[in-house]
Amino acid sequence: MIKLMKATLALGAFLSVPTMADTYTISGGLMGLDVSIPPFGMKSVQFNPSPTGIEESHFYLDVNPQTGEVSMLQGSYLILSDFEASVRFLGTTKADVINTSVEFLNLTGGIVDDSRRLKVTSGNASPSVRVDPTIVNCSGLFCSLLTSSNMNLSSYTLDITFSEDFSSFSGSFDGFTSEGSHTKAEVSGLRSDMD
Repeated sequence: MIKLMKATLALGAFLSVPTMADTYTISGGLMGLDVSIPPFGMKSVQFNPSPTGIEESHFYLDVNPQTGEVSMLQGSYLILSDFEASVRFLGTTKADVINTSVEFLNLTGGIVDDSRRLKVTSGNASPSVRVDPTIVNCSGLFCSLLTSSNMNLSSYTLDITFSEDFSSFSGSFDGFTSEGSHTKAEVSGLRSDMD
């Protein structure tokens, strides 16, 4: 409970949401992460549980069912459930990842196609998505890499399909850091405010 209160207070500064937004509560979570381990290239980070869950979320979209236009609005954020991350290379490096907040900064939008699919890619920014984890209880050769890695995303692609009445969606999220690390997530959203 204390962890959730701390994360909520930390996010309070950027929550500014227009009243016209449809609010979707997202479930799902991170499926995978590839990080760069110089000079050995990209190595996969495993999650336990896999995928890790989403503890709290408010994802603000302005959806126009008549025109198919969808815009992401300021204030969208997630708080991830705690999870264990491990990278198996020259032994296994493990760490607990806690208090992870995810804030969407570079907002995007697009048009839903005839099958109600929306696929949008953000422009590059510094960052497009701010990811703020706390890494504790690390053991193994690559702890310094895990604790020093920049997890902020410079760009992302959101690929989702809405239900017929736009009350829910499901799909995937792919993000890239400025260092080329790749984050994958599965997402599903349920509209909580019926405007």
